[in-house]
Amino acid sequence: MGARLDLLLACDDDITLEICSNEWKVENSPQILKQQSKNLRVNAQILNHVLSPLHDHLNQIIAMDFIGTTGYMYALTKTTDDFFIATPFSRLAIPKKIENLHVFKKTLESPFFYKAFLLRTAKVVKKQAYQKHLECQRRSGLGSFVWSG
Repeated sequence: MGARLDLLLACDDDITLEICSNEWKVENSPQILKQQSKNLRVNAQILNHVLSPLHDHLNQIIAMDFIGTTGYMYALTKTTDDFFIATPFSRLAIPKKIENLHVFKKTLESPFFYKAFLLRTAKVVKKQAYQKHLECQRRSGLGSFVWSG
């Protein structure tokens, strides 16, 4: 078995909420398909139980899987019928030889797109999580105060 790295991205202020899960596996790992499947299931659960309850428009996760020096980014979208559709949209490669450096350009561009998506998602998640927090406080009476003027 080889080394494997899982990355769970979260936005954190006062509350930690997971935004997506990513995986990196060694090239000769015997469990590649199993790990890819697990990563899809983890991201589906994040969509279903963390993001979607916060806001109707939070119905998509962008994530990545790497196997050795090649990988891909994909969008996992939750449909209105509660199905999940994974769509790969960017091939990623870290070349081992200088002759293959030309394929690295797309790999370098993809993290910038990924960062923009994560920042937009984190902004909505933080705003909606804070709103839910205030609603919970109001319902429990913790957010009430007496005005004397």
